[in-house]
Order: sequence, then C-alpha cells, then structure tokens
Amino acid sequence: MIVIETRGRKNKYATDEERLDAIKKSKRDYYKRNKASICEYQRSRYKDSHPDREQLLALWNEVKNLERIVSY
Repeated sequence: MIVIETRGRKNKYATDEERLDAIKKSKRDYYKRNKASICEYQRSRYKDSHPDREQLLALWNEVKNLERIVSY
C-alpha cells in the first residue's frame, strides 16, 4: 500500500458543526471583552434616533396650545 502525504495544513475542524461552534465562541469572547464600548455605541445610536422626554413634552404642550387656539 502506498501512502501519499499531501502538503498544507491539516483541517482545524472535522465538521461544519465544530466550525460554527468555534465561530460562536469567538463572537461571545469578543462581546465579553468589548461589552462596554458596544453598549455605549448602541446607546448613542438610540439617543440619536429618539427625541428626549423634555422635547416630547414641549412638543405635546405646543400641540395642546394650538388645539386651544383653534377651538376658540
């Protein structure tokens, strides 16, 4: 029997499931290391897309005042 050795590195994972598990673990580890900065970034994006409570109350009061003026 002749055994032919191939060049190159051996496979790191035997199955697709092992590969996906390794990817998930890597993403979990990244999130654990960078959780503070990720949360800060998401909070800033949320604040940019949602108005402040004070702005909403001012707008609501302005609408109510306009309704009073129009109803007279």
